Amino acid sequence: MRRCGPADWAREILSPATRSHDHRIKRPIYAAAGVRWLWFIDVDARTLVASRLESGRWLELGVWGDTDVARIEPFDEIELRLVDLWPRE
Repeated sequence: MRRCGPADWAREILSPATRSHDHRIKRPIYAAAGVRWLWFIDVDARTLVASRLESGRWLELGVWGDTDVARIEPFDEIELRLVDLWPRE
């Protein structure tokens, strides 16, 4: 049987009802599991916050939003247009 390790990357879509839980509870769980990259996408604020796990602690890589075009670890070879993440008005 093949054993799988932790995911390398996780993303959470934040909502007003779970935002606090995701930040306070899930971030430490992801770190303890060894997830290397974590993205929090906040549709209401139109932001993406990316972090990388370094020595058991989250290092914030940056905050992008609205109409930014970004290259974000671990997918930094791909240009990501953040406007494509937000609901169309």
